[in-house]
Amino acid sequence: DLGEADLSGANLTTADLQDAKFVDANLTRANLQDANLTAADLSGADLRNTNLEGATLTRVALKNAQLSDETKIADKWRFLWQLINNKLEPSAWQGADLSEANLAKLNLPGTDFQGSNLAGADLFLSNLRRSNFSDTDLSQANLVFADLSNANLSKANLSETDLSSANLNNANLALTNLRNTIFNEETKVAEKWRLVWEIVNQGIPEVELRNVDLEDADLRDSDMREVNLNGSSLERADLRGAKLTKARLIRVNLESANLAGADLSGANLGRANLWKANLEGANLEGANLCNALMPDGKQKVCLD
Repeated sequence: DLGEADLSGANLTTADLQDAKFVDANLTRANLQDANLTAADLSGADLRNTNLEGATLTRVALKNAQLSDETKIADKWRFLWQLINNKLEPSAWQGADLSEANLAKLNLPGTDFQGSNLAGADLFLSNLRRSNFSDTDLSQANLVFADLSNANLSKANLSETDLSSANLNNANLALTNLRNTIFNEETKVAEKWRLVWEIVNQGIPEVELRNVDLEDADLRDSDMREVNLNGSSLERADLRGAKLTKARLIRVNLESANLAGADLSGANLGRANLWKANLEGANLEGANLCNALMPDGKQKVCLD
């Protein structure tokens, strides 16, 4: 632990300082060129006139650190330092490259992250209530114990994201990628989205799931062979490449669903609503479409 240490002017070039603790340390004029500072804690550290050229700063904590114009640091990390220390307008979070950034334990409710790259970022225990993560890449991010209640995560990429013990109450997960996302029993999430998570990660072949709400679910490439979804609603769902062989889909609402490349061979789609659905490249061999409303709005009439 090098907290509050006086390392001013120290030569630490190429040093391996991974996970080092420099809280409130004096690193003025220190030479850290090409040093490995992965996951180091530089909170409150004095980095004025410090040389950080070529240093690895993945997941480095920079809250309350001091930088000067003479501090040599990559533009990405200076920008991050400016963001987390409130030196930029709130709109600067939108569309930003925050990949592998340390944003742990920050208070950021209502922040607009739309379109940002947060892949591999550390957001442990952060307050992100009501924040907008629409179209955001959060793959492999650490969101353990994060508060995402009422957040907008629509169309976000949560692949391999750790949401253990996170609060997702009332979060919008429409068309969100939940493949290989980590949930645990303490993850607070609506039953609908936990079901979607189970479908995309475990598959539900031959399961009885009648009259369920799967609207706006990202179910691409999911294994749902011979599933019973009679009476369910999958309006606007993304079912591209889904395996629905011999599935029971009677009276299912598939309005505006994307079924491109889906395998619906032998499926029972009697009286299903397929209005505006995308069936491009879908396998409908042997499927029952009697009295179904087709994508063009016409009903498929079958004579007894």
